[in-house]
Amino acid sequence: MKAVLTFDLKAETAEEAQKILGEICDELCRTNRLSDYRYEIETAEGLVTEKCVLGGDKVIA
Repeated sequence: MKAVLTFDLKAETAEEAQKILGEICDELCRTNRLSDYRYEIETAEGLVTEKCVLGGDKVIA
């Protein structure tokens, strides 16, 4: 079953937002409540996804 959620995160950077979402999703996977996940973080520079590697709040990979 698929679900779409929208969060208004209290994060100051995309890195922090990615960390918060990663922790939430990893915990749900660990407890077998989630089998896969995908997210997009809206920033002024564009979208950041779970596949982006951030460094200094910039996409580096």
